[in-house]
Amino acid sequence: MIYGLLSSINNSAIPVIERESIQKTIFKKGIKGLTRARFEILFNDKSGKLKKRLIMLPGSLTGGETETDIALRIMQEEGFVE
Repeated sequence: MIYGLLSSINNSAIPVIERESIQKTIFKKGIKGLTRARFEILFNDKSGKLKKRLIMLPGSLTGGETETDIALRIMQEEGFVE
């Protein structure tokens, strides 16, 4: 529990992230039936601190594979994910 708390201390739930502040975007594949795919966006907040925003994608029970493919393609076209 303490590890979870410490590892999430720099997480943010900010709804809008300015493009200029994004440092890196990481795509994490989900494990079918266990976890959902997600994007981890590392960005600088207004005070200059590095924060992480998790964007969870739909799960396998709600058409998640198709939606994940679409989201990943969009992020690649915009140059956020390689």
